[in-house]
Amino acid sequence: LPRTFQDAILIARNLRLRYLWIDSLCIVQDDTQDWMTESAKMMDYYLKAHITISALRASDSQEGILGDRIIEKQLYIRSKREQLRTMFFDEPLNTRAWILQERLISTRIIHFGRHEMIWECNTCSARESGATDFQPGSLADIDKLEVWEHLVTDYLTRHITKNTDRLPAISGLARMLFEGSKFTYLASL
Repeated sequence: LPRTFQDAILIARNLRLRYLWIDSLCIVQDDTQDWMTESAKMMDYYLKAHITISALRASDSQEGILGDRIIEKQLYIRSKREQLRTMFFDEPLNTRAWILQERLISTRIIHFGRHEMIWECNTCSARESGATDFQPGSLADIDKLEVWEHLVTDYLTRHITKNTDRLPAISGLARMLFEGSKFTYLASL
């Protein structure tokens, strides 16, 4: 198994989790029917997962999740919220299209970055360095079209292996954002 998968297994065992979903192992590769069936369920997988393990630091499955980290030699004081957001921009995993949906739909996610671990859930986030950021609110409190425009703009800058995956990789976000609203999400190629 690639190092990232081995690290995910180790993390799951240490968290005493009985099951681990790795999409590239659980979805039969090059089987169009299995991919169509499983990709339609990805929102539910993220939403119902006990925890999502994010290999934020890894550019591919060989790099691993656990490993040497870059330790900052200088101390910078800035807004906690801004610092948390900018930490994601330079991480390799954050350039991938599927990851936007994974990060925003997962109810609990632990990111393993180059600098530190980051915990996010529906109500707060915390970093290994001790900083926390509480984010109360709900989807009912936001301008959904404005959020959708921002998400699509961000999403289109991300890399995807197969262009045919573009709509499925954002469909869960669309369903979640517009469910129960006056808007109807329509998609086609």
